[in-house]
Amino acid sequence: MPREVRLTIPHNLGEEEATHRIRDGLERLRIDYGTYLSTAHAAWNENRADVEIGAFGQSITGTIDVAPDVVNIVIVLPLLLASLAERARHFLESKGADMLRLPPQPS
Repeated sequence: MPREVRLTIPHNLGEEEATHRIRDGLERLRIDYGTYLSTAHAAWNENRADVEIGAFGQSITGTIDVAPDVVNIVIVLPLLLASLAERARHFLESKGADMLRLPPQPS
């Protein structure tokens, strides 16, 4: 059975700046981890992204919702990756917090 992972990352950046940082951070992750992924796509509609990642022959889907003071992330791990849910949660919390904490990269 697929496993859903939900987490919330607080911030004090406002919606626009947090969205900008998450978008940039996702692009950096795609570049850094791209050799391990068959697909890495985020379709943004204002402050919400529908995400699809292909890894290990599996498809991971999810959403990222950026609000003025929090980022809500939901991912769905397929059955074969469900045992990695806590590792995925830790990775997302760590990387997400880094994206929101670090100064933005120059455009």
